[in-house]
Amino acid sequence: MDNNNFQKSDKHTQAQQTLVQLLTGSDYIENIEDLYERSASFEDIESLILKLAPSVMDAGNFPLLQNLINTLPDEHHSPWIIYWSATASLPMDPHRARQGYEAALAGFEKTQDNNGIFISWAGIVDSFIFAWDDFKPLDHWIKWMQKFLQKNPVFPSAEVEARITFAMFCSLMYRQPQHAELAVWAQRLDRMLPHVPDKNQRLAMATHYALYLAWMGEFETLTALIERLKPSATPENIQPVYLIAWFQTEAMHYWLNADFEASQQAVQTGLKLADETGVHLWDFILQVQSAYLAMPSTDPDQWHNYLQTVRNIMDENGRLHQAHYYYLAALEALLQNNPQRALTHVEKSLQATVTLGTPYPEALNCIARGRIHIQLAEYKEAENWLSKAGTLAEPINSHFLHFNLYLSQAELAYAREDNKAGVTALKQAMAIGRQKNYFNTDWWRPQAMCSLCIRALENNIEVDYVQQLIKTRQLNSDSSLFHLDNWPWRVKIYSLGRFSVLLDGTAVSVNGRGQNKPIELLKALIAMGGRDVSEAKISEALWPDAEGDSAHSAYTTTLSRLRKLLGSDVLAVHDGQLSLNDHLCWLDIWAFERSLGKLEAMLSSSDTPQRDDVEQKMQRIFNLYHGAFMDKETQMGWMLAQKGRLQAKLLRSIKKLISFYSRSSQCKKVITLYEKALELDPLSEEYYCGLMRCHAGQGNSAEALVVYEYCRTILDTTFAIEPSEKTQQLYQLIKKGDQKTLRRNCELCAQAAR
Repeated sequence: MDNNNFQKSDKHTQAQQTLVQLLTGSDYIENIEDLYERSASFEDIESLILKLAPSVMDAGNFPLLQNLINTLPDEHHSPWIIYWSATASLPMDPHRARQGYEAALAGFEKTQDNNGIFISWAGIVDSFIFAWDDFKPLDHWIKWMQKFLQKNPVFPSAEVEARITFAMFCSLMYRQPQHAELAVWAQRLDRMLPHVPDKNQRLAMATHYALYLAWMGEFETLTALIERLKPSATPENIQPVYLIAWFQTEAMHYWLNADFEASQQAVQTGLKLADETGVHLWDFILQVQSAYLAMPSTDPDQWHNYLQTVRNIMDENGRLHQAHYYYLAALEALLQNNPQRALTHVEKSLQATVTLGTPYPEALNCIARGRIHIQLAEYKEAENWLSKAGTLAEPINSHFLHFNLYLSQAELAYAREDNKAGVTALKQAMAIGRQKNYFNTDWWRPQAMCSLCIRALENNIEVDYVQQLIKTRQLNSDSSLFHLDNWPWRVKIYSLGRFSVLLDGTAVSVNGRGQNKPIELLKALIAMGGRDVSEAKISEALWPDAEGDSAHSAYTTTLSRLRKLLGSDVLAVHDGQLSLNDHLCWLDIWAFERSLGKLEAMLSSSDTPQRDDVEQKMQRIFNLYHGAFMDKETQMGWMLAQKGRLQAKLLRSIKKLISFYSRSSQCKKVITLYEKALELDPLSEEYYCGLMRCHAGQGNSAEALVVYEYCRTILDTTFAIEPSEKTQQLYQLIKKGDQKTLRRNCELCAQAAR
């Protein structure tokens, strides 16, 4: 072909030649024939460019499209050429693209081309998303389109309707998430997604819709969306710029659902594709996701390294990405117990979200700032920021925001020792968590979350959900949890009254074939305290006739079988001493003794304890004490010391309780306690006399005399002796019916207790 066939001006000829050079060797070479077969004008060149533009863009060849457009002089830049020029520059220069879309829209308004107006407006919205910077100017464009739709409610095509639906959805989501119509546009988008013919456009729309579902806390709907689109999200089907963004969406989804391995895999797949294709538009947010994944690690160096990677590319991105970096840096500082540094970072993040007009990230930052002030013990400041977060969250109507907000309010209430407010907020948070199946938050702090879970279980708040949350996130407390028998313990062992073992909530056979000796070892370990018990002590109890290596062999073999039954990490050996792992194993006698200690400390305090608190702790003790230690098992000599020790401790606490209730003349309580004491020690005349005195003081002399007869009978049967002189004197006094003296004795008893 001879370029001399072009009989045009030099300027025109140059444009033709450039066009031919650009298309030669490309997938569009056949289109050059049109230029040779006709005496092509600038209008013809424009028509060819407009014909090629959609397919060039579908192939992701943005530079080629821009270079084709550059062959035209400015005076031949029609609104459609301006539109495609803006589209070609969108990924690399969204601010320039926005100017182009605005110019194209103005041109389409002059020609009254509604099709062009609609998609130019959609392009303007796209430019805000790609820039990821100042969203405030979107207010103008939201109002603009609302007015335009009032006058032009019919879309030129289904494709245009999909574009406008998506653009309006994104405008409201990022700039006005509190807008009443956002949910309506979201529903329209959800209905349209399966029918969008362009698979790249469909995945791009789904990426932002997925983020909306995450923000709103609709994780189950998000999971359904991911599962529906994941099979088609492959390099063979989707352009890299859209596919990499989708991998980030998958990573976010898996992370929110606490599937961290799948999340990390999605991040690595996205970063690898970015390196292979040179499309690094999404590197920042992928690295941010990697940093979030590293935060639960106990290695601060790992946190720092990931955060530094994010910091190194922060300045290459929009200011909202920079705000995200500071938000993440604040979390890292808080995890390292540096709330002051965390405050410095979150102030920068918060200021950016306010300046850039993004209410949802602003609400998250307000919650984060409230949490930081809690750690600084600046409770009024924390209250103010959480209140501001509530003001932002209320119209947004996000379950996830409210979940985080209520957790923070509970944290604040407990820090202030306001248990009532703490329980109220915790009930709200955990109810949402259960309903929406939440197992992660963007500011996950293991110890803070563990503390709130403990509070929830103490108050029987959403127990099943909280237990699942603890197990899923493998939460462990630094403090003792023996008072929580509803903690999801790996192993639970009951030895008071009965002996039973539960493994992950399922009863273990303690009398099964081949299990007698391992279970006996477990019983011996518990009888000796459950902690730091020497091999020699256990061997002496279980294999008294074995010597040396024989005893050691029996011990190690039996211990191995017990570990196989319960789990190797449930039993720990240190310096030759055996212990139950108290992070994995709940033992009723540990819980019982801890409860006794708390009660005694309360009753011994110089401050008069609240009656409700005493009642609660007393009930807890009696709920745990189902009977004497190993009472229903074959009694072995090595069991007796523990049995007697626990019984003596309980009796001592009962006596203190009797004294406490006597001071306030709570005779019915005192009677019940004396009866409990006699169940434990039916040979103690002290308890019989106390019970007789209480019944008589209440005017129930007949019952008092029955108690005496029971005392006399049991002493005679057991020891062949009569009650003591003191007991008999009390009996005679009651028998005479001297109520005045009896009541006086009762009053003196109460005074003595004071």
